[in-house]
Amino acid sequence: MNRAVEFLRYTLAARNEHGLHSPFLFELYNEVFKSPKHYYCFEDLESQRKVLLSDNSAVRVSDFGAGSSYGSGELRSIKKIAKQSLKSRKYAQLLFRLALHLKANKVLELGTSLGLTTSYFASSDKQSKVFTIEACPNIHRKAQTMFDELGLVNIHAELGQFKDVIPKLEGGFDLIFIDGHHDGEACLNYLEQLKSKLNPKGAVVVVDDIRWSSGMNRAWKSMLEDPFFQVKLDVFELGILIFRPEQASSRHILRY
Repeated sequence: MNRAVEFLRYTLAARNEHGLHSPFLFELYNEVFKSPKHYYCFEDLESQRKVLLSDNSAVRVSDFGAGSSYGSGELRSIKKIAKQSLKSRKYAQLLFRLALHLKANKVLELGTSLGLTTSYFASSDKQSKVFTIEACPNIHRKAQTMFDELGLVNIHAELGQFKDVIPKLEGGFDLIFIDGHHDGEACLNYLEQLKSKLNPKGAVVVVDDIRWSSGMNRAWKSMLEDPFFQVKLDVFELGILIFRPEQASSRHILRY
């Protein structure tokens, strides 16, 4: 896909809070997308980003799906993996504020990578439980080192492939972040499996890199038609699906 063209289309279509008539969505936009608040933990988390981006040590990696930043069974430097796979500060802090705003007690992340986004989720509420899945053993161990250094004991890091771990998880998730394995059909299959794992009172699913490829873009368009989710939000890199049975159906392309 031509990312520049897609970004131009997004920019022309994106709107701010004035197009949101629902009090729930108006508050969500102002508290999560528009909020200028800076939290004390951001410095520690961004310090970890700097460490990863300057880490010349190498690990042998395993590639388990489309869109992997790891390579295929080869040695890769941590700084190269970090450069290609870490969510930007902008989007990592958006996910932090989303978890905080939702008061998410139980979070699931598909694709730990080096663990920075996981750490943002876990730092939003250290009483919450954050489950994260990573298939590459060496990357899994590297992420666990970060969690230990940050003292984040509320992270439950699972080693394995998504298709094997998801069925074993207990439900009740308030927030799910689908990252890793950027294959459109696979992503749709994971989403179907995850519906039964959501908190029945309401939950949010965030899909990463909805414009990473034509396949991911087609998958996002299919998600837009899914009646299971009442609200669909597009913030360019992320697609946000909101399950809230009492909420009127709507779609929004939001400026961020």
